[in-house]
Amino acid sequence: MNFKNKSIIENWKTATNMPIVLDLYAHDDTSKLDLKSRFDKCDLATITGEPERCAIQKNGPYKGFQMYQSTEKGHKRYSVLALTLTVVGKDFKEFIETFLGDFYYTDGSLNELADLTCSLAEVAGKNYSAISRYGSIKNKPLKKLIGRDRDIQKVALQIYENSLALDWYCPPTNNDNDPVTRLSAKTIAQQTRISTMKVNNIIGLLRLFHAIAEVSVRDMSKPYFEKFIDLHATYLHTPIYTIYDLSDPDINWDLANQLELDGSSRISKSAIQFFFGEEYLRAMYPDQRNTSVQLVIMQKFEENISNATSISRKELLEKTSESFDESFSVIKNAWNSYRLFMPLHQLQLVTASDAAEQGIKVKNAKGREKVVIPA
Repeated sequence: MNFKNKSIIENWKTATNMPIVLDLYAHDDTSKLDLKSRFDKCDLATITGEPERCAIQKNGPYKGFQMYQSTEKGHKRYSVLALTLTVVGKDFKEFIETFLGDFYYTDGSLNELADLTCSLAEVAGKNYSAISRYGSIKNKPLKKLIGRDRDIQKVALQIYENSLALDWYCPPTNNDNDPVTRLSAKTIAQQTRISTMKVNNIIGLLRLFHAIAEVSVRDMSKPYFEKFIDLHATYLHTPIYTIYDLSDPDINWDLANQLELDGSSRISKSAIQFFFGEEYLRAMYPDQRNTSVQLVIMQKFEENISNATSISRKELLEKTSESFDESFSVIKNAWNSYRLFMPLHQLQLVTASDAAEQGIKVKNAKGREKVVIPA
């Protein structure tokens, strides 16, 4: 993305540029508590220096907000917040403190949500900067994952932008320093024009590798719980997630690449429980329990594979189906999630021809028919 004043904003810390950027971001004071609305008080045409590419969005999820139409591939639109995040990157928190310092104050005193907003600005700004330009992603395993499916990048960027666009009214958790966000797959689907199903898949992927983590209703603050949570149907609320640093060495993006996961990977609770354990599942879904029949179906897959050593996919599904009253589509759904993690149990899915080249002959399987063999 390039625009007339980009270099000035990018190098805002210099003595020459700082007063210029201060003028570019001049705006009336406001009591708005979310950064998206606060940034929208600035004049986007003045910031970019390209008024002909700026307009107020007339419909969609950004209705009423100023948007910049870029000339880059895909002609992406940027709000004032997203444009600033993209250009300023990891210095976003410092940028806010310099040019919108009064954002954290109410009547001259730090407002109740200052700690939350500061922590969000820091981690969301850092993460946004880390992946906003594909060619500049330094984390090689993460870059490989995003390269396999660029929708992962789009969804993640939208999560970070949305996290800065929330007006909480009251602290959502008992730890004000936790960078948390409300996360709605439906909203992100509307914003990114990616199907809700795929957005849910990507959220599941980010959860699995602990890039985000759902906050249990037990850890929400009493004021937030009383205002937004139905005690008799706690599962109906929009989930709150803690956002973590994407470059954290504990996030095993190498494993995601080893398993060739992407935005089309449907990661079920049963697969997580079967391959990673019940404790891991509870950490990912703190307020839910897995009651799906998929778990016992996966156990049967493993039993049938173990008995045969190698087996065609068709025979495996048919043989497993004989043990259950469920429809064949339920068996297939369980298989589609199970197969994602088979390499963790030293199994691989290949064609019968590839198996034959390894000296493994699978009964009644030929050519390109898929078979399960030891890895």
